[in-house]
Amino acid sequence: MIQTSRLWCITLLSALAFNAAWLCHAATAWLVIPGVLLLCLLQGPARTLVWHGVVWGLLVFSFHFHWLLMLQHDSAAGRVACFVAAALYLTVVTAGWFGVMSFMRRWWMRVAWLALFWVVIDRWIFLPVGLCEGYPLLSPCVPLARYRWFLLLLSWLVPAQEDAVSKHLCYVQPVVNRVWHRRQPWAHDPHITARRACQLMQGHYQPGLTCVSPESGFIFPLNRHPGLVERLTAKTMGCKELLVGGPYEKGGTRYQAVYQVAEGLIINFYVKKQLVPFAEALPPLFQHSKLAERMIAKSPCAVAGGDLGMGAAVLQVAGCRVLPALCWEFFCMQRAAAGQCQVGAVLAFVNDSWYNQLFRLWLVLLARLKSQLSGVPVVYIGHYGCYTMEPTFCTITPLRSCYASVHA
Repeated sequence: MIQTSRLWCITLLSALAFNAAWLCHAATAWLVIPGVLLLCLLQGPARTLVWHGVVWGLLVFSFHFHWLLMLQHDSAAGRVACFVAAALYLTVVTAGWFGVMSFMRRWWMRVAWLALFWVVIDRWIFLPVGLCEGYPLLSPCVPLARYRWFLLLLSWLVPAQEDAVSKHLCYVQPVVNRVWHRRQPWAHDPHITARRACQLMQGHYQPGLTCVSPESGFIFPLNRHPGLVERLTAKTMGCKELLVGGPYEKGGTRYQAVYQVAEGLIINFYVKKQLVPFAEALPPLFQHSKLAERMIAKSPCAVAGGDLGMGAAVLQVAGCRVLPALCWEFFCMQRAAAGQCQVGAVLAFVNDSWYNQLFRLWLVLLARLKSQLSGVPVVYIGHYGCYTMEPTFCTITPLRSCYASVHA
């Protein structure tokens, strides 16, 4: 009885500490350390540890995936279905993992097994549905990215390069997204929305700078509106050039893309290659499911993935090579990817207008962690703000803005 009570105390304390850490407050983020280490103390029969895995998984993943219930999405049934599926799937994985841990008698074996658990979630959790992808937002390192001392420890492991790009950039907040002005009569008129954005930029003229705006900064395909693009000049925008996320349309198919616009011309563009499973595209295992196809067809963010040869792989900004990445593909990017491309910075274009404030904080912390692990500066370009992560000094600073928030 005492042994059983002790095991349940360990399981519950670990789950509570882990969840408290994911509030990502400076006073609680460190609790992820005891939250993980307490699991190494679990010992017992396989059946017992399986049930402990079920309880721990339900407590942790029900809290973690609360953001799915709070999506700025039209379908409440879709939000609930995604929440239940994600929480139950990872709970089943956790229960099986804990059950196998019962056969490991030495502490170092349990530590290695639990470390592998986080690696699998981070990189390969979607393998059962045919995708070699993970869910990096559950990494215990994400809350710790709140602390500069943790980033300094990582900086000793990975050499960092200095930021030579962000001083040439200026942030432009979108005029329309899932929250702001979405239902206004003019919201889907590309000429009106572009004119409003240009008027705001003109008030804070930034000669010689490149303005950046996030994924879905414009909600219409610029390549289908040449007359509008012709108006996007240094005089009308108040800046040298514009990098903005928006749909790219080809042959009746829409892709998520980043446009590089200067003097009334689209001089380059990048197309998103890696799509969000079950939101933007179906994993291979579900591609012949009629129900899944209907769900994706109704999704407001369903797009196609670009071929490797479509658009540019890197962009030239202010004489520097930068690696563009759109939302999910940035967060799934492995730590060495940016370094292998030999770029001056990674520009992460993120549509964070879908999410609540806590989840947006997780995204920023994950971007900070990825910058530190790769040693490459990251410019995080979201709908609620734009930040430069510089791994050399382990700092995060807001990027200069063309104007104060128009939605404050």
